[in-house]
Amino acid sequence: MITIIEAGKQISDAFEIKALGLRAHSYSIEAPQLQTNYIEIPGRDGALDLTEALGKQTYRNRLVKFSGLFYGDSKRFHAMISETMNRFNGKYLKVIFGNDPEHYWTGRCSVEHERIEEDVYGVTFNMNADPYKYGLYSSDEDWLWDPFSFLTGVIRGYRDVSVSGTKDLRVVGYDRELSPVITASATMTLQVRKNGQALWDEYSLTAGQNIPEGLSVISTDPRTDYYTFRFTGTGTVTISMKEASL
Repeated sequence: MITIIEAGKQISDAFEIKALGLRAHSYSIEAPQLQTNYIEIPGRDGALDLTEALGKQTYRNRLVKFSGLFYGDSKRFHAMISETMNRFNGKYLKVIFGNDPEHYWTGRCSVEHERIEEDVYGVTFNMNADPYKYGLYSSDEDWLWDPFSFLTGVIRGYRDVSVSGTKDLRVVGYDRELSPVITASATMTLQVRKNGQALWDEYSLTAGQNIPEGLSVISTDPRTDYYTFRFTGTGTVTISMKEASL
């Protein structure tokens, strides 16, 4: 199963490519390519490696390809391919593959086609995609049972959490380090610790959107890597995080 989401549309607006008259055929995802930065310095043996000079690895865009087969006469095919070109060629799309329904790839697409044999045609979408695939839902969005994996999935309900005095919230990150965005309805204090350790890091939150300096979360194993967010104050808080994975 191959599902497309057009630019500006919501996950709920996704549709399978069979709605275009195509039978899902194949897909491929290029391996991630690290962006390297080496500088040759006269008098120095070897090159200076500045690949992680900003503190992290970065990657180039990846080629994501997916294709479908059309069965029918040439007249029907040319009508279908014209509609497909008009809707998708050069457009920014999201695509979900059936064996990984919890994530999507996103990028700008080009469309090409070929005649394979009489009354059989192939249509290929070439996506200049972001290096990362993204979680279908962020931590402050409603999630659905259908794409949820009972083996690897984690339920994150971090939207409009009520705080009256002190509220402890168990927070699970993702396998890539990120900085959570915290929206508070009023001034509050936030204390954070990982895996129940004794020491707390403390942050001040103002009413509105906050990205606390120095706060990042990562959970390579969501069963054991977790954080306790302790909010002190009165109001509501929302924690927004979006999964990105190679």
